[in-house]
Amino acid sequence: MQSRLEKLIEKEDFITFFDYFFMVLGAIFLASGVMFFIAYNWQVLGKFFKFFLIEAGIVGSFLLSYRLDEKSIGFKSSILVGSFLIGVLMALFGQVYQSGAESYELFLYWAVIVLPIAILSRFSWIWVFEVVLLNFVIYLFKWYFTGYYYDVRAFSLAILNGIIFVVWSILSDKVEFLNQKYATRVIATLAIFWMGFALQELIFSRYSADGWIAIFSILLAIFTFYRYRFKELDIYILSILVLCLNLIVASAILRFSGSFSGAIITGAIVMIPIGFFSIAWLKNLGEQDEK
Repeated sequence: MQSRLEKLIEKEDFITFFDYFFMVLGAIFLASGVMFFIAYNWQVLGKFFKFFLIEAGIVGSFLLSYRLDEKSIGFKSSILVGSFLIGVLMALFGQVYQSGAESYELFLYWAVIVLPIAILSRFSWIWVFEVVLLNFVIYLFKWYFTGYYYDVRAFSLAILNGIIFVVWSILSDKVEFLNQKYATRVIATLAIFWMGFALQELIFSRYSADGWIAIFSILLAIFTFYRYRFKELDIYILSILVLCLNLIVASAILRFSGSFSGAIITGAIVMIPIGFFSIAWLKNLGEQDEK
């Protein structure tokens, strides 16, 4: 008989996970190596050689991907390296010619240029990369231009990532390349993290915050629970959802308790049973999933 660990390893397909993980990590390190090589030798290298080095890397990466099978790790790694180097090239241009562009503009133009690559490559992790770039655009834009409080950025990012997560989950039933477990989990983590952060901002903020984020978060939590409990069981996504909800309850207790000691007592009375129930429920789901 197989042990529970062997069943888990077989079910989760950790070999595929580590293939993708080290592929992404290798692409980041390779592109970063080019960037740091130029930065370290900034005074020695001429500006045209700097541009040539990065542009050669971009062209070489995409030419290599063109000659490889689109399902191979080499193809996907080449696409990732080329996409990373595009951002390095844009940063180099801004540094050499002192364009005066704001930080958010770099990520915005980067996301726009990578978008056709994501559409043509049909590679889920490039779409994840695109989502990460959009997160930076929203984060930096709100900080530098509007002068709003930090909670506005949290609300904006919660709505952005929540909508992307819902659309991604729905389309994954019909679009094969989006139906990748670990890519979906990254998108889910972003959406649930910013949902929880926005709700904590709503709970603790002294300023008038938009209550629509609470309604949006409730709808997102219901969708996530229904989708990944009944339609497609995913213990990881349910776990981070439960963790997020537990943290929100704890934050509400801390915020609305009359004193710190009252918050400790109330938190112990409320959170300990909720924590035990959450763990027992997730464990029971895991055992059902193994059968």
